Amino acid sequence: MEVKKAEEMIPAVCIWDRISVRQEPFRGAAVVTRLNLGEQVTYLGISSIDTTYRNQVYFRICLSDQRVAWVPAFSLVTGASPAVVKEEAAVY
Repeated sequence: MEVKKAEEMIPAVCIWDRISVRQEPFRGAAVVTRLNLGEQVTYLGISSIDTTYRNQVYFRICLSDQRVAWVPAFSLVTGASPAVVKEEAAVY
């Protein structure tokens, strides 16, 4: 398992519904909760690669209740905030 560290706190939004949030950065780790589509978290600038499962990249995050855990990187957009479209719009 390779861990890359940074000293950043970056806002992030979950783009996957009911994604597993894990205690450790690998697929077999205990699930502590799930994130819903549009939920906002803080990416702590730390990533890890699970070499036992398709080189899956995990991000270390801080949840709204201040718990720290790991989530698959594909499930987050970093540097983002949740938003709502209030008028009809063409989406491509």
